[in-house]
Amino acid sequence: MVSLAAIILLLKDVMTGGDALIMIVCYVSALMALFAGGEYFVRRGEKPAMDIVMDMFIECDICGARVPMRDRQMHDEMNHPEEQRVVKRVYEPVAIVMFALIGIGFGGLLLIIALGEADRLRDMWALIGIPVFSAFIAVGAILGALFEIKYHRPRLQKLRTEWSERHPRARLDDRRDGQK
Repeated sequence: MVSLAAIILLLKDVMTGGDALIMIVCYVSALMALFAGGEYFVRRGEKPAMDIVMDMFIECDICGARVPMRDRQMHDEMNHPEEQRVVKRVYEPVAIVMFALIGIGFGGLLLIIALGEADRLRDMWALIGIPVFSAFIAVGAILGALFEIKYHRPRLQKLRTEWSERHPRARLDDRRDGQK
């Protein structure tokens, strides 16, 4: 209902030549209200589906054990505590920086588009801003890719070999059971 009212206001303003920035802000805020209010109903309907997903078995990256998705964090804490410490110390800050860079880039581009639509932005600012904010997005994406290739994959491979050297019997049992 809120979104429909925002669309009607947007069309009215477009037809009468109103301020584009105000129209965009109204429409975005109406969509945000729609998503915030609708989340309650989506969550209620998702619960049975999420139970099915959380009961699915996934394979541990380190030891190869098949664990239900809901028990994955507990499995990692009990069987691979050193990896949990590394995740908290290294992975989380890298993810925060990566998503912050990408978010700043997309937010800046959205700001340039909104201000450009309102004719309050000179071509010079758009000429400078678009490459700068696009560079934020590119740097965030490159940071994530380099982290995956140069740090995460070699570390997982090292942990797998260390684990299989410490537990040779468990690896054989897994293969015999058809799990690996």
